[in-house]
Amino acid sequence: MPRLQRCATARRKKILGVGRGNMAAAADHDDDFMEPPVRSSSLPVKYVALVSRCTPISISSIVNDFNDEKKRLPREMKFDGILKLPEITNSREFSHNLLSRVSTEDIAIRMGDGSLLYFTDGDVHKVLGIPFMGKELRIPSTEEINHIKNIICIGLNVPEFKKITRTVLTDILSKKHEAPMSDDEVAAFKTAFILLVMTKFLAPQTLLDNICPRYFMALKNLDDIHNWNWARYVVNDIIAAARALANKLTDETKATYINGCVIFLQIFYLDNLELGPLSLKHDCFPRIMAYDKHAIKVRMSMDLKEKNQYKPTQFGMMKLRPRSEVCYNRHTMGMMSAFRAESGAVPSEINPDNSKIVQQAFLIRDNL
Repeated sequence: MPRLQRCATARRKKILGVGRGNMAAAADHDDDFMEPPVRSSSLPVKYVALVSRCTPISISSIVNDFNDEKKRLPREMKFDGILKLPEITNSREFSHNLLSRVSTEDIAIRMGDGSLLYFTDGDVHKVLGIPFMGKELRIPSTEEINHIKNIICIGLNVPEFKKITRTVLTDILSKKHEAPMSDDEVAAFKTAFILLVMTKFLAPQTLLDNICPRYFMALKNLDDIHNWNWARYVVNDIIAAARALANKLTDETKATYINGCVIFLQIFYLDNLELGPLSLKHDCFPRIMAYDKHAIKVRMSMDLKEKNQYKPTQFGMMKLRPRSEVCYNRHTMGMMSAFRAESGAVPSEINPDNSKIVQQAFLIRDNL
């Protein structure tokens, strides 16, 4: 038989220390519905940094085991930089801070001194080593999405698209081949590679294994993947992620995850800071090669401005290196305005195909 709860009188006697011979004192407190103790609402709550879905370690751990045949396929797609990913651990505090400092209007990171560090497709190419010129990735129509999903399912040998998970993609990329890969195996490998790299690194989504169809046009012809502007897609996705985070903070909506390739922001930002003897020479490409988890952690700590367990960690202590010391073009506001006017405003869905203009803009810009 379950134990019965003490009656109110018994609880009062215990609280007041009343004995059997002095029930009068208890009568003065005869309230069967005793008020619970008032909990202070002013107690501070520890801040928990938002989780980023950008997990480069999930990619580097796979590509590091590629043999020569498998390495050749990303090179054909001009995704050479992915093969050179070091072991990187994504800092939640650093990622949240940098994404919150992205100006979606200027396409730039706000520095601690108020200046702006602009970034473009070419900067993404230099940091990550992915294609940055070519056709703009536009959003496919519903009919196109369904058609391409069917093509993907056939190529990956899965019954329906929702069955395509990270495990399925990883198994395809990690499969051991005794003989040279067949044409079907090559097509499945390229498809799985793009889907996994985009979902877990270049354009991660809030949902764990959610595959976004916005870049599916590039998967219609796997031999043409290198002719799309993937770097522009990464920039667009970062801007969209920064805008979504800003809206949540403004509306005081509880945010738990952030999107976007925040690892690009980390490398690009640190690579442009004046860090004295820890400033790295820009003599290897893509630049992400020079930044493993230790290199990022040491340089990130130098830029730390304020750390408080009850609010977001603040960075922005260091200033920018001289432009002559970096491989980036360090665009000015005027250059960015001219570039946006020529190549179309972010996001790319507004101007789906401006490949010639984009190429000309980059060629002009890189010669400045």
